[in-house]
Amino acid sequence: MQQTTVIKSKTTSYVVLQDLGSGTYGRVVKAYDQNNPTHLVAIKLFHLEEHEDEGVPATSIRELDILRTLNHPNIVDLYEVHYSRPTDGSPLLMGVFELCANDLKKHCKVHTQQLRDRYPDLKNPIAEHTAWAKELMFQLLNGMAYCHSHNIMHRDLKPQNVLMGMDGVLKIGDFGLARACRLPIPEYTHDVLTMWYRAPEILLGIDKYSPSVDVWSVGCIMAELLRGGHALLPGECEIDMVWRIFRYFGTPTEESWPEIGKLKYFDKNFPVWTCNVQENLKNLCKLADASAIDLLSKLLVCNPNKRISCKNALLHPWFDDIDRSKYVMWDSRVVLPSPRNLHSRFNEMINDENVQQNNRASRRSLTKGVSSDKRRRDSDKRNAKPTVGAVL
Repeated sequence: MQQTTVIKSKTTSYVVLQDLGSGTYGRVVKAYDQNNPTHLVAIKLFHLEEHEDEGVPATSIRELDILRTLNHPNIVDLYEVHYSRPTDGSPLLMGVFELCANDLKKHCKVHTQQLRDRYPDLKNPIAEHTAWAKELMFQLLNGMAYCHSHNIMHRDLKPQNVLMGMDGVLKIGDFGLARACRLPIPEYTHDVLTMWYRAPEILLGIDKYSPSVDVWSVGCIMAELLRGGHALLPGECEIDMVWRIFRYFGTPTEESWPEIGKLKYFDKNFPVWTCNVQENLKNLCKLADASAIDLLSKLLVCNPNKRISCKNALLHPWFDDIDRSKYVMWDSRVVLPSPRNLHSRFNEMINDENVQQNNRASRRSLTKGVSSDKRRRDSDKRNAKPTVGAVL
């Protein structure tokens, strides 16, 4: 008989049903609340025994801390954060999230296959596919507009980090690389975003970037939905990514992007491509109608200062037939009931004297974070492990 695993928090106990995935700093399990067996959750378990010299990983603390400040239907809910240090085991940090059915990558694959079963020659816009993509993109832009209005950059948007809730609502997840935007703009690391969704300014080595990096990623995701699940820019390396972007969207000049000459990796000897962006997008996104192409051309602009914002993208005519009454908009003044557990031990974890003794670098890693983040990214590249996500 298989032994039941029970995870205790400050307020309840969770019975583990199955593993959902693993990553560099821990694993994700599906569980139910012992006090309410119908309440299914996904628990991220951060095992700390391998990182005692540097404390709680900065990315883990950052994700949990940011999600505790956000409350919107299009952002994954964090119910509870708990830290425990059992006498007979290693310290454990866990975040209890809402359980989601799938990620957008898998959701798109299933939808596209169903579409191909009915329309084998899938080469032109189809009304039901357009409506499907439009609803998803409206929710993604709504959630990101909410994040940006709270000065949060996600910095790692990709279909695998966008989740589908059990009720079919899109949820933005995995805020491990998210950062708060501040003025004056500080220098940020370049190694953010999965390469295929990375904005050109990051590929070219910009030191100070803005939430517009997320807008580029949103554009890449939209194009992928309208390409039947095929990535728009599947580059093999960073220079290949730059070439693809320039080939499809034109090589920037100092007239179109005055600051480009100051970017670390820009070379005036780069090949010069001139092109009709909308025509290229039509050829790349066969399932997109004219209005969708127009929106894509505004999201995927090389100059970040000319890229449309998420809040303005929501006003684009492509979304004119969206029933906005179904959604809590990013700027809504409606006070949402918080899903967060008020008895969370997150702040206690940071301030607890005993925890500080065993995680003496936790605060230092919060302020520096770069070395531990780099180790995580290097380890991810070596091990090629799947993204940890709170999905079923």
